[in-house]
Amino acid sequence: MKRLFCLLILSFGLFGCDRDPETTTIQMPIHLAPQKGLTGDWQLKVRVSSPEMDAVMQTIPLTVDPEQGGVQQVTIPNLLVGDTVKIKIEILADGQLVSERSQSITLLDSAANTVSFEMDKLVEEKADPESEEPEPKEEEKEEKPKKLPDKITWQKDGSKMVLIPGGSFQMGDHLDKMANALPVHKVKLDGFYMDSHEITVGQFKRFLKQSGYKPEAVKAGWDINHLWNEVKNWSPTDEHPVIYVSWNDATAYAKWAGKRLPTEAEWEYAARGGRIGKGYPWGDDEKVARDYANYQGTGGRDKWDKLTAPVGSFKPNGYSLYDMAGNVWEWCQDWYGSDYYSKSPAKNPPGPGTGKFRVLRGGSWGNSDTINLRVAGRSNDSPGRRSRYIGFRCVSGLR
Repeated sequence: MKRLFCLLILSFGLFGCDRDPETTTIQMPIHLAPQKGLTGDWQLKVRVSSPEMDAVMQTIPLTVDPEQGGVQQVTIPNLLVGDTVKIKIEILADGQLVSERSQSITLLDSAANTVSFEMDKLVEEKADPESEEPEPKEEEKEEKPKKLPDKITWQKDGSKMVLIPGGSFQMGDHLDKMANALPVHKVKLDGFYMDSHEITVGQFKRFLKQSGYKPEAVKAGWDINHLWNEVKNWSPTDEHPVIYVSWNDATAYAKWAGKRLPTEAEWEYAARGGRIGKGYPWGDDEKVARDYANYQGTGGRDKWDKLTAPVGSFKPNGYSLYDMAGNVWEWCQDWYGSDYYSKSPAKNPPGPGTGKFRVLRGGSWGNSDTINLRVAGRSNDSPGRRSRYIGFRCVSGLR
């Protein structure tokens, strides 16, 4: 029996409490010693968990050539400093468990920590060909899922999109007890891609030109030049988020692009960026809000008072999404229901079947404080409503 030795080195980039007191990232270079005779589809599965957080899991192909050996990098972001986490490592061959090890470690605020794992390769020498089982028929072979890229560019509208991995989270507000964000309830979602930035003025102009669509403002009597002049007052360039778009306009754009608006659950899950139980996309510290969000006033990175900021002007959240707080309110797919959380399905909730208003999320440049920037904060408006405070972004399912 041959053995496979993997050295797992965890390097922690921990920060002082005055900068980011609550989170750290685990960098894992996986060192694979050369081994002969390895065949099949090999994968590495990493699971990090603690009593304070939902488990973080990654299953990735073993990109290192086993016969040559080498190093493969794995990164687990957004872990809480001070937590004691359990790290479990598994090696899979053709979907079957080959070896596993686990160990617990406390995420200390220090320069570096190292944990070594020795992984046994439990695959025997290849048997005599005459004694091997026959190759399964083509229809009996199980199709292996392909690893999806973390970032893509959507061909139709040129949007950069990021992969939001499927998983579960606690949806709702356990901090301020906002009545319409209760009860807090567990939701499970399939993975999806989301626009990393809000749809811009330039993108919406191209949509109108290529599709011939008439915005609801024009249908209501505005001249198209008057519409763009109003937009320019608050979003002055093609790189600013488009505004004065109704839910109907946003839905028309999404359909043209081959995408859709996010459900309310998808929006909140993505806005949290993998953080557990935090109030904002960046954590709980309101003092750093202006490094992540454009709202009324200026300070930090926020240099835009009484108008929108160009998309991507602030720090992203844990999923590399920009402006999930502030800048413009974002339309969601759902009808709004103030009591929907009490009867929401546990998996992929689509929102109420009917309603009068559509959901808005995220707050805007017009908010005077940070309460509307909270990831659990909910708002709503008529599907035909147009405002200088409202824009949108799109998502796409994985199938």
